Amino acid sequence: MRLPGLALIACVACSSSVPTVDGGVTVDAARCAPRVELGSGERAWQSLPLDGTGRAELVHGSQGGYHIYGRVRYCGLASDVYLSFRVTALDDGAVLTVEGDRLRRVLGRGLVQTAAGYESATSELVILQISGPAQAAGRRVRFEARVLDAAGSAMATDAREVTVVDEVP
Repeated sequence: MRLPGLALIACVACSSSVPTVDGGVTVDAARCAPRVELGSGERAWQSLPLDGTGRAELVHGSQGGYHIYGRVRYCGLASDVYLSFRVTALDDGAVLTVEGDRLRRVLGRGLVQTAAGYESATSELVILQISGPAQAAGRRVRFEARVLDAAGSAMATDAREVTVVDEVP
């Protein structure tokens, strides 16, 4: 629902609702049970299907390494969180990401508030520990996201099976 400018100011002043980047007004993100949705996409949110047909584009980074893009949408957790991603090959169980690697994100610094909760403001680089594209391209992997509130009191996880592809030159 969009509110005219004056009504929006009045609404923000008298409630705990917060204006979103699209001009709407959010609900209190802590009012739902902790949950997260894992997505991808370099420039915008890209859903990863639950049926295993999702694809994650392998990117050769400017520093010589390889990564895929990860994004999260979540509800029921604070706006100060740690994100972590894990990519595990389904064929042999090899973990392709660095264990224990986590990213701190807060509202306005890596997170935006939406009507449903919070979302990655930009794509996250999920660094793969591989020496070349042949080690990941074409492989089916389990792509996992974990969101832990900074106080360590609540957590939510999501995982999707995807195929790593190398289609963009």
